[in-house]
Amino acid sequence: MGPPLRVANVQTLNLAGNRVGDRTQARYLGDVMECYTQMKEINFSNMRIGPEAAEELATMMSRNKSLAPGTVNLILANNELGQKGAIQLARFLPQSQFIRSLDLSNNKIPAKALTEVLMSLGTSKSIESLNLSRNIPNTNDLDAFITNLCEYVVQHPTLKSLSIRGAKPGLGAALYPLLMLIARNQTLTHLDVSDNNLKDLGASIAGEALRTNNTLTSLDIDRNGFTMSGWMAITSPVLYRTNRTLQHLSIPVKAMLRVSTASAPAPDYNLTKDKDHEPEVISLNKPSYDQLLDLLSRVDQRLKMNRPSMPPILNSP
Repeated sequence: MGPPLRVANVQTLNLAGNRVGDRTQARYLGDVMECYTQMKEINFSNMRIGPEAAEELATMMSRNKSLAPGTVNLILANNELGQKGAIQLARFLPQSQFIRSLDLSNNKIPAKALTEVLMSLGTSKSIESLNLSRNIPNTNDLDAFITNLCEYVVQHPTLKSLSIRGAKPGLGAALYPLLMLIARNQTLTHLDVSDNNLKDLGASIAGEALRTNNTLTSLDIDRNGFTMSGWMAITSPVLYRTNRTLQHLSIPVKAMLRVSTASAPAPDYNLTKDKDHEPEVISLNKPSYDQLLDLLSRVDQRLKMNRPSMPPILNSP
């Protein structure tokens, strides 16, 4: 990265996959970052950024006073921040009012450090998207973190998208207060709680929340160990039209259709599959599989009804 980049009118800086492991490299990169005035996206994912490099980058970015508040997407996913790196980052977030979207996913950040991140973001009124997925390696301080997360959602109506996809074994029942909050929340439009081992009780809580929520348009909640009862609970508000605003629900209709048309379907049916995760495998007999396929297919049709229709394209005379 040469001297010309110090004065270039750069709006997107994507260095994903380039290793910045030590303090010296990070200091140089941060020094360059301090010069940019029109940045819209900074992608530092998969760079093996640890605590020392995180401190240097955060210090330099916080010194940039030219970036307008709430204009930059900052992506730090898939690094090595851990507890120390997250705490270092948290020290400078109050001075980084330019952040609009923050992605800290997959950094092995424990719950206590994530709480410090939330507290440091408390002064910002421009965060629209927050991705904390694939962190929290153990249950220490988990309940306190979820309490603070719920408070953050309530106190920051600018937040529209929240992702807290789990890492094995998932956050489980600790996430139930967040699901309950959805019932009265009127600001979030997207929520991702996939891979959290929520079980059928979590599905029931989410289903009840969807009966009264009228702002959420996208909910990712697959890979949570739901049985047929769980899927029925979470989809009934959409199926029976008590919820007319949800447009996307991570249901595995297409994957199930592929299985059902296979010449020799396996006893365990792969119910979900995407580019980021292994398929969710649920053991079902053939009648239960057909019943679930029918349910989710009907729900999929209801979701399509909730989506705004595109206006007809008029041919010019």
